[in-house]
Amino acid sequence: MVKVVKGRPDKWGTCSRVVSFDHSPGALAYRKDIVTVGLSSGDIVILDAITGTRRSVLSGHTDSVMSLAFSLDGTLLVSGGKDNAVKLWDIQTGGVVKTFDSITHQVCSVSISPDSVTIASGSNSGEIHLWDVRTGNPSYTIQHAPGNAVTCVNFLPTVPGRFMSVSEGGFIQQWDIDGSKVGPQTYGHHIAFSSDGSRFVLCGRGPPTVRNFISGATIATLHSPVRDFSCCHFSLSGEFVAGAADATICVWDATRSNPPLIGIFVPHDSKITSLMYSSSIISASNDKTIRFSQIDGSSLGPVMMNARSTSAEVIGLALQAEEGTAISVDSAGVVGRWDLSTGFRKDFFRTLNTGGHANDARLANGVLIITHYEQTLHNWRISTWDVESGSHLRTAHLPNFYHRDLRISEDGTIVFEVDRSGIQTWCPSTGRSAGWTPLVWPYNRSPPSLIVDGSILWIRSEGSPTKGWDLRNLESLSSPSSNMPSDEHRLSFVQADDTNGQNTSPTRIKDTVTGKEVFRLPERFAQPSVMQWDGRYLVAAYSEAGEQLILDFAHMIPR
Repeated sequence: MVKVVKGRPDKWGTCSRVVSFDHSPGALAYRKDIVTVGLSSGDIVILDAITGTRRSVLSGHTDSVMSLAFSLDGTLLVSGGKDNAVKLWDIQTGGVVKTFDSITHQVCSVSISPDSVTIASGSNSGEIHLWDVRTGNPSYTIQHAPGNAVTCVNFLPTVPGRFMSVSEGGFIQQWDIDGSKVGPQTYGHHIAFSSDGSRFVLCGRGPPTVRNFISGATIATLHSPVRDFSCCHFSLSGEFVAGAADATICVWDATRSNPPLIGIFVPHDSKITSLMYSSSIISASNDKTIRFSQIDGSSLGPVMMNARSTSAEVIGLALQAEEGTAISVDSAGVVGRWDLSTGFRKDFFRTLNTGGHANDARLANGVLIITHYEQTLHNWRISTWDVESGSHLRTAHLPNFYHRDLRISEDGTIVFEVDRSGIQTWCPSTGRSAGWTPLVWPYNRSPPSLIVDGSILWIRSEGSPTKGWDLRNLESLSSPSSNMPSDEHRLSFVQADDTNGQNTSPTRIKDTVTGKEVFRLPERFAQPSVMQWDGRYLVAAYSEAGEQLILDFAHMIPR
């Protein structure tokens, strides 16, 4: 279901190196083989981009370094800080070339022109100062957004006399170095250019967008299950875009008009303050670490992958978290097994055309069991296959009555269904009824929630005590309810109301103890066509986008 493009890594998010600091890292800048890190102490640490080892420290600022930028040839570094100073450094010697310190406000952002002649600095007062590198004197002051800090200035890579600025209020403007505005004002919180200067990525509220530099037109919208990206960055090749939202990093394939989200991971414990994309994804965080996240190892956090085996719609999903596997079934009869830790397919095989709708699937002792509805014949079936050979074993036709929710026990020995009247079970190997027991619950209350633990089916319904039923002997009631497995993950999935079939309100993941929302699925991810959730893993499929979503919430579960 995942088509691996040549040169694209198979796995995402392995943190290969962690560099810890005594002070919080903020600004990052990357050029060639080094990474520079601005600290709250005022020091600038130079790291080897490959090994993460410290090469040297540049000392000169007396307060937090807020912004860093390299010259195009990588020989000069410009820095700005809370001490109101802008400094230009010689990377080879580590010495200060010039200090531009006539500013009366904190410096929030800096950039140097491609010809290394002009430096732009944005202050927390809303002013942009332009400096002549040769003389060290200010050449122009621009009033961008009085009272709103200029959080980002960025010279255009291919136009020496042109730069863009972003204010804290979210206003973006393009300027000539003579202070004149170019083009209309737009909205966003951060901009970053591709290395060839033909595109820039703009992020803020809602999904980031990739735009054409010349026209400003939106080329692509970068959708994801998270919102409010604080910074984005192109890869060196321009093929990918990485974006940071709180402690989460998303990666998209930017070569397509509708860029798929090909990876999500959470490398930090707190908010990411800066992000770079070199041979690895480099992120700085309030947790006082810099992390180099490789894209060739196992994942550290939520994983999302595009997932499509054929043009057929995914009609059934199942979770087997104990085996680290998700199972998908599509309408063409293709069954795939997916690695929950990476989001990539382990294997797949083709079964009979399942038609209408698959309700549940489970692998047990080398046998795949699928419960599905045959639309043309208007009946439910239990089908089994030998996984090793891919051969069909048998299909049992169930009686023609409505099934609310068909489930398969963990060991694959029982298929059961719960409705308002009772619990019905079948043997998947024979398709014969294995028993029935009455179960009555009030019609004005929500359907019961089901938890399968081994051979025990636990049923929880509003206003009624929790009961456990032995699936091998429905006449035997397991009690008391305190024996029910604890809800150790403390997370619940609340799906958005979709009464008119068009609601795209976010669906939410909540902490069941505190009631706090910890994650949401907005926009096109809000309404999956089919979904499974077990308190840690969320697996969902989207028929219109042809995507499959795998999210691991282990990092959000209290320990």
